[in-house]
Amino acid sequence: MLAALIAGLVTTMVLISKMSGNSSKKLLRVMHERGELGPLPREVGVELTDDGVFFTSVIADDLIRWAHVQSVEETGTYVVFVLNPLLGYGVPLRAFARPQDAAEFAHRSRQLMQQAKARR
Repeated sequence: MLAALIAGLVTTMVLISKMSGNSSKKLLRVMHERGELGPLPREVGVELTDDGVFFTSVIADDLIRWAHVQSVEETGTYVVFVLNPLLGYGVPLRAFARPQDAAEFAHRSRQLMQQAKARR
């Protein structure tokens, strides 16, 4: 089982949304101003496992199982785990020491996703 822990990763979870971008941004801004989102950006660890992608932070731990990942995309600024057309989790490329590290992370993610789906 490969576990690639990216220590010291500073990221925010990325919500990919095609719906009401302006109202979502306004809501997030208001929530941030009220202090409801906590300190941002917050440190988030990412681990690739045979079961899925494990995100961990001071406020939550999330395991996104490979069965629910539709694709792994590279946008030029993020490696994104797409769950559906409206939702994804992003890891910023700035979290990696070198561009090659980000490419290897995306490649390994796709391999694990394909292997997990083949076992179903």
